[in-house]
Amino acid sequence: MLSSTRTLRWSALAALQDFRVVYTIPTWTLGWLLRCICQVAVFALLGRYVGAADLEAFLLVGTAVLVGLASVSIVVQAAAWERRTGTLPLLVASPGSPFVVFVGRGTVWLLDGLLVSTLVLLIVPSLVGQAIDPLRVLCAVPLLGLTYLGAFFFAQTAAALTLDAPGARNLVSNLSAALVALLCGIQVPLEAWPSWVGAIAMVLPVTHGVVVVRSVVVDGSLDVGALLAQVAVTVAWAVVAAVTFGQFLRRARRSGRIEFGE
Repeated sequence: MLSSTRTLRWSALAALQDFRVVYTIPTWTLGWLLRCICQVAVFALLGRYVGAADLEAFLLVGTAVLVGLASVSIVVQAAAWERRTGTLPLLVASPGSPFVVFVGRGTVWLLDGLLVSTLVLLIVPSLVGQAIDPLRVLCAVPLLGLTYLGAFFFAQTAAALTLDAPGARNLVSNLSAALVALLCGIQVPLEAWPSWVGAIAMVLPVTHGVVVVRSVVVDGSLDVGALLAQVAVTVAWAVVAAVTFGQFLRRARRSGRIEFGE
């Protein structure tokens, strides 16, 4: 346990250094945060001019969750980078748990998504004239974190599936993110889909979390049923991710075929 905790901590610190190479404070603020603010504002205003009374708040909160998911989904590409840079064979051969390393190295993208989404929810309502209490947004931060944690393990599962085919990392990342955005009630209400699609959405990692976040931010209440469902789905995807990584590692150790990827 101590070894795993130490591995997780050092992996997260290494990922933070990588993140600082990708972004500086000005480039993150003007290049990424500003883009997210504009995207959420556009969808919120679109909801207003469509004319539905509650659609503006629905799209504002949903799109704010969506822009954070874009950061979380980067863990799919980040896993493939390990193969391209030649560190994956070392992880496979190590006596520790490579899954813990991947979780640690992906944590920075999880936190980035949480920070972006929180700032957007604090800034955009005042820009578009939407009456959302900032205190409600702050109360929803742990719920956003839980939602992104489920999405994080979903993305880690997708990452494990791309380690044998690193060239597919962008395709898998984009398709999985599109699936979540389309089916999880982020921008399209679940009621708009056939019942069988809704059944699929119930096991996806964001569906219940969006409901909980909306209940707090928009209504000022807590949907306990959706919260418990989100906890269960998050735990389930964590198990799936760990098992999927374990299967990949067993295959890699048996075959010895993990080398530099493209």
